[in-house]
Parts: sequence; C-alpha cells; structure tokens
Amino acid sequence: MRGYASYDRIQLTMNMSTNINITPHKNENPTQALRRFTNAFREASILQTVKGNRYFHRLKSERSEKDGKLRRIKDAVEYKNLRRNGKIN
Repeated sequence: MRGYASYDRIQLTMNMSTNINITPHKNENPTQALRRFTNAFREASILQTVKGNRYFHRLKSERSEKDGKLRRIKDAVEYKNLRRNGKIN
C-alpha cells in the first residue's frame, strides 16, 4: 500500500506458542486490517490467558522457605547484638 511503509505485516508472537499473522489484502484499508488482527487476537484468547495469569504467584519451595526463616532468625540475633553493643540506637 502506498504511504504505509511499516504496514507490510502485523504480527504478534507470544512465548513461541501463539502466532497471529495478518497480511493486508490488496487495496485494503489499514483500519480493516487492524480489525481483522483484533478479531484474530480475540479468537486466539490471548488476552484472557494473560489476564487470568496476572495475579498468579508461584509457591516457594520448602527449602527456600526454610532458608528465609533461618535468615530472619540470624538477622534478628545480629540486630539484637548490635543494639546491646550500642552500635544501633
């Protein structure tokens, strides 16, 4: 299309698992191509998947929880000793 140098292809790649390619038809309006891309994007349900995973947090392993507890205990003892020695007010 004339006047749209970067309009050769609209593409979305997500985690190497979902590809949406839209190649504009001859004499197609950019708005229409964008609408086709939006419909393909909606049909692929990518946005629903991303929004569904938005608040997902992986649980920590038992080992990392134990290490964190031990670190907090060690830090508390060190802080107590620094206060006792007058190095922290």
